[in-house]
Amino acid sequence: MKRSMTALLGLVMLLSIGTLMAQSASYISGTVVSSTDTTLVIRTDSGEEMTFNVDSATIRPTSMAVGSRIDVEYHAADGANHAAQVRLVGSATTTAANSNEKLPQTASPLVTIGLVGLAALGSSFVLRQWSRRRSAAGFRH
Repeated sequence: MKRSMTALLGLVMLLSIGTLMAQSASYISGTVVSSTDTTLVIRTDSGEEMTFNVDSATIRPTSMAVGSRIDVEYHAADGANHAAQVRLVGSATTTAANSNEKLPQTASPLVTIGLVGLAALGSSFVLRQWSRRRSAAGFRH
């Protein structure tokens, strides 16, 4: 009983760590006000201007003119918004502009962590049964 409780506690800990590790992204739409190599400013549908930091990790179209309609996936970090991905919206060039971009990173490590925990739980059960059968047969360690 003690071992199964320990295994269950380990599984719960793995799942909670995975939840803490998962970083949630935010999304917003708007029109481009200005764009440089390091910043992107958009006007949202509500009229608010938002500034995003842009770096080499940011996935964005090669041609993004002022007034273009875009969707921005971003993360708030250190009091600033970091653009992770920018997509053109509602134009015939959307497919052509996005064809050279990487696919978004939408997978979560939570499933993998859960499977590892489940495998550990299953392994502990198998080892426990093997140990019981071995001791019942009269074998000693």
